[in-house]
Amino acid sequence: MARIPATLAILALAAALGCPGNGPGPVEPNGGDDQPVADAGTEPVDVPEPPPPPPPPTEYAGEPGTLKVSATFNGSPVNAPIEVRRTGQSEIVESVTLGGGRTEAEFRLPPGRYDIRAAFPGAVDGAADVREGLRIRSGETATHEFSFDSISQVTLECKRGGRNVSGKIKLRRPGGTDYPFEVQCGSEFFISGGAWEAEVTIGGGRNPLILQTNVQIVGGGVVRTPILIEGGR
Repeated sequence: MARIPATLAILALAAALGCPGNGPGPVEPNGGDDQPVADAGTEPVDVPEPPPPPPPPTEYAGEPGTLKVSATFNGSPVNAPIEVRRTGQSEIVESVTLGGGRTEAEFRLPPGRYDIRAAFPGAVDGAADVREGLRIRSGETATHEFSFDSISQVTLECKRGGRNVSGKIKLRRPGGTDYPFEVQCGSEFFISGGAWEAEVTIGGGRNPLILQTNVQIVGGGVVRTPILIEGGR
């Protein structure tokens, strides 16, 4: 009996089992999904880190500095509210009200530029002075005094027939549409200097005497000005 080589025997067995092409059938990889093939020629890309932010300007760097603020009127201390803001910003970073023996406010502030506002207490028009862009340097002390030389201590005397009469006075700036501030004839008050328009009312009842006039107030002092009542409506 002739011997059949082993290779021929395997091929014959495969044909008997019905495999096409007289060879073993295709072999599926585990899971039946194609596996991605890595590209051997691709190199990883190095993404550079962003550069660090630039350092702050020299005037904004360093240790805090000191700001001292005072307020006076005719040489006497004023109990003024003080507000400090970074220049160009609306947020108040420091505030204090002078008074109670405290004639100077002191603040420790980072270097930079600041706007300081001081309101005159009791001014009928809410008068205030502002110092803008004051520079605070690292480790140094800056000072500012508000002298309120634009504010006046005023008495408007209403005179009719050579004698003082009582009445009320409404004030507005030239060109205004209403009179937002009201004072009494002969009463002392504080207000910003400059040109004002006044509406004076004398008497009451159904037929008060009302007249309009202009008042010029010189800032920075004590002013006593008569308003002569000669007519009206």
